[in-house]
Amino acid sequence: MEKFIKIAAMLTVFFISLARADIQEQLKPPVEYEIIHDPDIKGIYQNEKESLSWFDNELEERKSAEIDGKPYKTKALKITLQNLKGFTQHILDGKQFREELKNDERNAYNQLQSDLGKVDTNQPEYLETIKLSEKLALLYNLSVIRHVDEIQRLNYLTLLSRTLPGEYEQPSYTALYNMPPSLGLMELAEQTDILLLPGFEPLSISDFVGFCHLRLYPLGLTSSYIAKADGENQSPYAFFGHDEQHATLTAQHKGLREPFNTTKSILNFKKLVFNEGRLFFKGDLNIMSILKLSLFITTHEAEDPEKPILPDLHNQKSLEKYFREILFIRKYSAPEYRAIPNDDIIRAVVWFAAVYDFWQSNDKPAQMLKRERLAVMQNFLIYYNLYNPLLKLQADRY
Repeated sequence: MEKFIKIAAMLTVFFISLARADIQEQLKPPVEYEIIHDPDIKGIYQNEKESLSWFDNELEERKSAEIDGKPYKTKALKITLQNLKGFTQHILDGKQFREELKNDERNAYNQLQSDLGKVDTNQPEYLETIKLSEKLALLYNLSVIRHVDEIQRLNYLTLLSRTLPGEYEQPSYTALYNMPPSLGLMELAEQTDILLLPGFEPLSISDFVGFCHLRLYPLGLTSSYIAKADGENQSPYAFFGHDEQHATLTAQHKGLREPFNTTKSILNFKKLVFNEGRLFFKGDLNIMSILKLSLFITTHEAEDPEKPILPDLHNQKSLEKYFREILFIRKYSAPEYRAIPNDDIIRAVVWFAAVYDFWQSNDKPAQMLKRERLAVMQNFLIYYNLYNPLLKLQADRY
């Protein structure tokens, strides 16, 4: 069992080390799977009142079900289940790869499809759907390795032989399918104050910011051979694990520790940043985009479980570090973010730091009084003039 775990881990390492070229566009299946889109991601999850009511209700239903000794079921995973079934059948129908599936491979996907068929169609069992999502990611990961020759298969074999000298065996699909779910994933899934949302839906920065006030964590599934995350080409299983890691870190500070120890605190901060930013910068689209990127970093990225990534207005090293983080994320974001001039990024970052400084010092409000606004503006101007030359040098070196 330990050997198979090591092999699965090495599949992840291999893909992360691929060349940075955008091979996602170069390597496409014979017939691309058409994802069933989930309207709730851009709908109810991003509506303040509806999302809070929905989330609280889900946690209550989960608590009630588990008290009664029953599995927690949720409509939130209905589209996920439909896509799991649809994509598995897409593979079985021979549409995903140019080569036919091997017998052991087909048997494993058939078993997956059979197990998916046992899940409640309208209200899928939460834990079971998460387990089956990971199983699909594992199976599909190995299928991509074996069917897509262009993905430097020789390097993959060399890497494995160095890691497991004298022990290398091609893992069977059946063996992979029968592996127990990863311990870290199940520890995360069994937390009763968060919800995981495995799915194929491509998520934008706007989507993450839209539901950042919820302790709702996506787990990415992909029908592509290669997925892109944080600027890295990643395998299907690495992509799934990447989101699991994000969820593990952010779940330990969002809603639990300062400064975002409550849902209200996150909502208030988001309102304050956007409303005051629109007012001060007169709705400047570049500034608003960087403020959105800042909220994405603050509520989604995490260096450690103790705290989110936030800038300290009064600490030069902290602000420079946060500025570099913005530059890094921007580099791998959508074209509209990459096109924003450095001068606008500097203004947005210093403004974000000034608003955060005010917010955490004043009982985390959702709005400012006129005199408070003037004080924040003054702070911004002082520190912008102080940090602007230093941050320009940072940007030029990046």
